[in-house]
Formats: sequence, C-alpha cells, structure tokens
Amino acid sequence: MNASETAAFAALVHRVAMPTPPLPRVADTDAVAGFDAWLAAAPPLNRVVLRAALRLRARPRIPGPLRDALRAAASAGYYGDPAVMRALGYDADAVVRRGRALRAQRERP
Repeated sequence: MNASETAAFAALVHRVAMPTPPLPRVADTDAVAGFDAWLAAAPPLNRVVLRAALRLRARPRIPGPLRDALRAAASAGYYGDPAVMRALGYDADAVVRRGRALRAQRERP
C-alpha cells in the first residue's frame, strides 16, 4: 500500500476498534502491516478494489458490502494483534506452548 492507503486503513482501524488504554494504539500493532500482507496475497481484482476503496474520501460512497469488508478487515487486523489479544486476556503463545506440551506428552511411550 502507498502512504495514503496506509494512513486511510490506519484511520479506519482506529474508527472501528476505538482503542483506549490498556489496549495499544493502532500504530503499536501489526494491524496495518497485516492488512498490507493480506492484500498483497489477495487475488488481483480484490486487491485493486480494496485499494481503490481506501482512496475514496467520502466513505458513504463506498458500497455497503465493500465497506463491511473493510471494517471486518480493520477489526480482525487490530484484534488479531498479539499485544491486543494479551491485553484482552488471551495469550496465543501460551496456548501454543500448552498444545506442544500435550502433543509431546502423548508421543512419549
């Protein structure tokens, strides 16, 4: 994404998530970088349409389903950040460690 698309998506994430302490600021998460990576892997038509939607200044002009898709991506990007999940009481790394420990325990003779 270019700088204006990045800023537009970050602003959208902020509007959707409305983070307040103890939740981290949008800039302190991987929400924008995650969306950029997801966008890079998306089919070309999806990528073009989503990037064009981010450039629209008047949000009411964005068709409802596309607006909903951007809002969902913003929400998933923010709330999927490890620091945000930990602040909300979910530690994905701890879950992975427990799963690996259980798997190792089952594999022992």
